[in-house]
Amino acid sequence: MASSDETPTGRRPDLDAELNLVNAERSELLRASRELRSELSDLGPTDAAERAALIAQAEELEAFAAELERRRDALLEKLNGSPWAQSPR
Repeated sequence: MASSDETPTGRRPDLDAELNLVNAERSELLRASRELRSELSDLGPTDAAERAALIAQAEELEAFAAELERRRDALLEKLNGSPWAQSPR
C-alpha cells in the first residue's frame, strides 16, 4: 500500500519540490557568479581592492552553489534509493 506522502507514480512531491527549488537556486547562483566574473573583464584598469572584492563575491556564490549541488545529490539519492522510487535516474 502506498504511503500517504507519495504520489500515484511513486514519487514524493515534497522531495521533488525541494529538488526543483535547489536546482533553481543553484542555477541562479552560478549565473550571478558568471555575471560578476564578466564584470571583472569589463572593468579595465581598476582598484585592486574592488577587483578582489568582486572575485571574493564570485567565489562565495560558487561555494554556495557547490553546497546546493551536494544537497541536490542527496535528494536524488533519497528519491532514487527510496522504496517508493519507480526507477533509477
